[in-house]
Amino acid sequence: PAAPRLSGGLAFTRGELRVVGLEEDFRDIALRVDFIDDVVRLTSLSAKSGKKGSMVASGWARVSNYRPADYKLDLTLRDFQVSSITDMDIRTDGNLLVRLVEWNDGRRIPRITGKLAVKEANITMDITQTGGTTEGAEFTRPTPRPNWLAAVDLDAAKNVWIRNQDLSVEMEGDLILNRDERGLYFRGDMSILRGSYY
Repeated sequence: PAAPRLSGGLAFTRGELRVVGLEEDFRDIALRVDFIDDVVRLTSLSAKSGKKGSMVASGWARVSNYRPADYKLDLTLRDFQVSSITDMDIRTDGNLLVRLVEWNDGRRIPRITGKLAVKEANITMDITQTGGTTEGAEFTRPTPRPNWLAAVDLDAAKNVWIRNQDLSVEMEGDLILNRDERGLYFRGDMSILRGSYY
């Protein structure tokens, strides 16, 4: 029982899913999974999320003692609403790659890379409390023990709003969203299109 060898496959349609720790919900899921020894292959997955969002995915996971020892997941998003990042609500198109990597404390956690075209974003974090120097200042949310990592290119042509007690501005630009041992932060350039600052 500790080292199963599986064969065969599983398919279902019209499924619904909520993942612990994520705000996003998934509906109208169509899924095909094939089992080959210790590998679970996600042959195809499609789902809807939010008002108009959709996701298509494929990948694989190597299983050891009923837990993932390694995996790779390719995601394509269309009009997808991301709500799981604190103080951010983002609607986006793009492609992401998720791999399981070993963190410096021995845990294996997902690392997300890829490129997204931001169609709309609302950021409500207070950016005046970041500290540090003016040169190289950054938005940083501390993550001393992250449960996921990221390095994702963001192309935001417009319709990116920062709204908090001090700001109400629309911005555009090219950024990289990072999450690592330093925290959750952005790198890149943005321009203010319009708005007000108090």
